[in-house]
Amino acid sequence: MNMAMCIIMLSASYMYPTNLSIVSTASYPLLLYCILDIAGNSWDMVIHHISTIIVCLTLHNTYSLQEITTTLEVTNNLMFTEVSTIFLNFIHLGYKHLLIKLGFLLTFTYFRVIKLPWIFIFNEETCYFCVDRKSYVCGSSDLCHFMWRTSIITLMLLNSMWFCKIIRKILKKNYPKPTIKG
Repeated sequence: MNMAMCIIMLSASYMYPTNLSIVSTASYPLLLYCILDIAGNSWDMVIHHISTIIVCLTLHNTYSLQEITTTLEVTNNLMFTEVSTIFLNFIHLGYKHLLIKLGFLLTFTYFRVIKLPWIFIFNEETCYFCVDRKSYVCGSSDLCHFMWRTSIITLMLLNSMWFCKIIRKILKKNYPKPTIKG
């Protein structure tokens, strides 16, 4: 189910990158997946799913002053984070080939660790934290804007934590601790 959801979202973002209606509609499988996958999951995945649901619902917010091109850029970049999820699904299905692991590492690093902070912190056009641009995501709703910021920061922190775990796992596998025999 997760793989199908990723492919649907990525296909919509790739084939219709300038159609907000289609791109927004393509996020509904993600919302459904996140809701269904919360129960029985680890604490970090529960937080990830709740934050993702809030981000999706916030992006579905429309108002008269909405900057469509900015909304599309943000939405598409968020959807492209799911490229790494496809590789992760292959790994969970037992395909542990080096190219699949490398694909996961590279796409996770690029889309989640480099691209998201670039979009949300360093890019003036899409930075919702740099200046007071409430009209970008939520119009004038302070609650919506607070939930948006909190969820985006949470997702970026989770991605950073997971990236550290991935690097630690790679280092541990390639450079195991020497055993002392005595």
